[in-house]
Amino acid sequence: MDKWLSHPTVMKVMALALGILLWAIVHFNPDNPPSQVASLIEIDTIRSVPVTPVGLDEQRFVLVDMQPKSIDLTVRGTRAEILAARPDDFRLSADLGEVEAGTHTIPVKIDEMPRGLQLVQLNPGAVVVTVGMLETREFEVELEIRGEPAEGYRVGTPILYPSNRAYVTLPAEELDRVARVGAVLEIGGESETIRGRVVRLAAFDAEGNVLERAIITPPELEVEIPITLPSKTVPLQIRYVGTPPDGLAVVSLEPDIRQATVFGPQEELDKLDALQVDVDLSALRRSGPVEVPLETGLRSVSVSPDKVVIQAEVAPAETRWIEDVPIIWNGLGEGLRVVPREPPSDRISIQVSGAQELLSRLQPGDVTVTADLGGRGPGVHTVTLNVSLPRFVTWTGGVPSVTVEIVSRETTAVAEPEDGARTENRGEENVTDDLQADEEPAASSLAEHFGPAG
Repeated sequence: MDKWLSHPTVMKVMALALGILLWAIVHFNPDNPPSQVASLIEIDTIRSVPVTPVGLDEQRFVLVDMQPKSIDLTVRGTRAEILAARPDDFRLSADLGEVEAGTHTIPVKIDEMPRGLQLVQLNPGAVVVTVGMLETREFEVELEIRGEPAEGYRVGTPILYPSNRAYVTLPAEELDRVARVGAVLEIGGESETIRGRVVRLAAFDAEGNVLERAIITPPELEVEIPITLPSKTVPLQIRYVGTPPDGLAVVSLEPDIRQATVFGPQEELDKLDALQVDVDLSALRRSGPVEVPLETGLRSVSVSPDKVVIQAEVAPAETRWIEDVPIIWNGLGEGLRVVPREPPSDRISIQVSGAQELLSRLQPGDVTVTADLGGRGPGVHTVTLNVSLPRFVTWTGGVPSVTVEIVSRETTAVAEPEDGARTENRGEENVTDDLQADEEPAASSLAEHFGPAG
């Protein structure tokens, strides 16, 4: 008996019989007669299966509407297969590849369904789609910054990458509703420049509502926002100190910048009107760039750029005599006149030094000699001369001062003694001659007295 039960064929037959028995138990309804036992194949409806539109030329058109968006499917299969099927297991599509702008009825296609089920009917078998023609328009992006930086800091002008322009694509009738394209960036307590933040763009109508259907290209932009202390742009005041090394003269000094930006507390910035830059001429031994740091001497203040580069050109120094330069008398009191005594003329010769290029360009108006007589009354005075020359040309020779007699225009000047003779009053005729000499302009110009460079 044991051998018979362990035989493979017997075991297979017993397993088949047991399976049939179990199936009968599951499908048998004791309330119905045997003729009403459920069939192996059933028909049922799968409801709300989504339909996917495909093939639309999205460069030219937009799907405005599709109705219905889901349909019911009647299918045939076993109870187990039908019960296991879900709407997402089916793939339905509506092919819009050939449609133009307008309203169209498109049949629904079954692309995929669960294995073992058979389609009986689609309800409905088509969808109605409305397709609109797309248009694209360019807009400038407006960035809204919400929040505040750290105390004392300021928010600069945002920089958008790759640009501050974006394109909005919508059906023509909707595109006219776009009032602006913008994005929002939140900040809070930053004390350094914000870099690399990404913001998402949106299209807004005139009431500030987002137009959800808008296609924006690019959809995102990268933002850089300067967060800095208050700033102020001030000019550079270049001051030349010292003299060039022996035998050399400066031809030109050209700074690469004329102004700089300073950053710091506002109360410190209010103290600055310019940045002084000292250039030491004694250090200029050859032509080339010279770097000079920019400093303010104020606390918590920085400068950008932090240095100025001065292109220096130097050359061998030469000298030149300039003859017969008129002396300009400044500050002479009312009713007084000047009588030169030593030298006995109101014209002098001076020696100047500089680069040959500068000396050769000297013009009559470039050289001015003045004597300050302010506060001096009648009498004999020794007055220091002031010589004004073009930059990098220096006064190296000639009389440093003159002796003059200041007299009233109504009185006679005291004549200098000649050959040991005693000083006497000048006659009325001489006084008249002096007055005429004072009133007549000099006949010769400075141009006539410029000698050659030497």
